[in-house]
Amino acid sequence: MKKIFQTIALLLIILPSISLAQNIGDLKGIYFQAVAIDENGQEIVGMDISGKPLYEKAIGVRFTITKGLNGLAQWEETHTTNTDKYGLFNLVIGQGTPSATNPYTRLLDIPWIDADQFLKVEIASKNDGNYKLVSNQQFMSVPYAFYSDDIADDAITTAKIKNLEILNEDIANSTIDLTSKVRNILPVLNGGTGLESITNNSLIIGKGTNPAQALGVATNGQIPIGVNNGAPILKTISAGKGIDVKNGPGSIEISTAGTTATALTIGTISNNQTYLSPVINVQGVTFGNIIVAAIDADLKGCHISAYVTNANNIRVSIFNASGAGVNLGTPNLRIWVVE
Repeated sequence: MKKIFQTIALLLIILPSISLAQNIGDLKGIYFQAVAIDENGQEIVGMDISGKPLYEKAIGVRFTITKGLNGLAQWEETHTTNTDKYGLFNLVIGQGTPSATNPYTRLLDIPWIDADQFLKVEIASKNDGNYKLVSNQQFMSVPYAFYSDDIADDAITTAKIKNLEILNEDIANSTIDLTSKVRNILPVLNGGTGLESITNNSLIIGKGTNPAQALGVATNGQIPIGVNNGAPILKTISAGKGIDVKNGPGSIEISTAGTTATALTIGTISNNQTYLSPVINVQGVTFGNIIVAAIDADLKGCHISAYVTNANNIRVSIFNASGAGVNLGTPNLRIWVVE
């Protein structure tokens, strides 16, 4: 009959009873039940163990949860308990005296989602701090059952999340669909606007860590215009002298604006002669303005120019240097004034 010369514990982990109304944060630990064996006792007939159960005796138990077999400790705690008349004892992992070096403050804080935890059990049969290893086995399902409660009622609520956060690593494809069932305001820090609602068709401008600001709904031809050290404003492009601006839905057309005078009676201009038009009234024109003039006829080598005679008045001159007489008839005159 084979003998095992070490302290042996019969390990039986029991899943606690969980109602669907219970929150994951209410779970306090993992039930543990075992028989303590005296390594110095006699063999029990018919069983491949060395020693006898420790009857009604105070013992020390140390639980260590590691990441991987003999890896870094994620949780360690000690218990003092009494065995019953059969050597049986019951404990709850998570309700012992935790080690001061534990990296997590609660059993539920352990990243069970990694599914790589091992449970090392050590017993001090004389409760003297002299612990001896009795088992070191991987968790298979019980702690992970804590997470099954998250979806038992087809819903995940804040109360069911261990630290009130959902991490990308906990999501199957690292995405969350926020199309519906989102309450309260998503902070700017988390990608939100910081507002409950935004005016329909309004333009949005950033305000640092503060809620985004609606610039307002633009009318035809309006565009955002920068303001020194301030938020942009919506403005329509205005026309200066000699410029036409047409603001339409989704478009802005900027063109040169001309003033059409009455038809000029020019007739024939002899070689090296100048035609001088009558005074033409153009409101707003003054000395220093740039005046551009054109007629809707072939100049045939003649030169045309315009100049200001006094406020609001201009004249047009056409000089013939072609070498022969030129008949320009009665063309229409168009002028442009540039400030």
